[in-house]
Amino acid sequence: MDEAGTDADLRRGILTARDPAEVLAHLHAYTPAAGLPTLDATEGVRLVAEVSRWLPGSRTDIETVLAELDPVLRRLLPPPGAMALRDYHAENLVLCDSETGLRRIGLLDFQDAVVASPVQQSLLLQPGSHLRLDGE
Repeated sequence: MDEAGTDADLRRGILTARDPAEVLAHLHAYTPAAGLPTLDATEGVRLVAEVSRWLPGSRTDIETVLAELDPVLRRLLPPPGAMALRDYHAENLVLCDSETGLRRIGLLDFQDAVVASPVQQSLLLQPGSHLRLDGE
């Protein structure tokens, strides 16, 4: 077995459950490019506030919710320090049949790159996230 799936998987054009995690680990090893926005607790609260303006239906006191959310996010989120992609999902991973190992997986869609905690992006790999893998 090579470092990201098997040769049989490659011939069938299949991403294994391990492949997306390997790609993330590789991506997180790089120093983030200068000038990338930071996705930290402050930005998280700002994004929740922005989304709340567009949600239909009844609204609670959003300022109260945000005030309570901020210290929770600050406690839970590790400090940002890795390059991360806000649009990381299976459709942005492409197989390159002329390569082997981890090099066989290409990664698209860097325009949403941010500096974030690797933990935040790794949560996308958990069951129930939008990332679909072979065998699910």
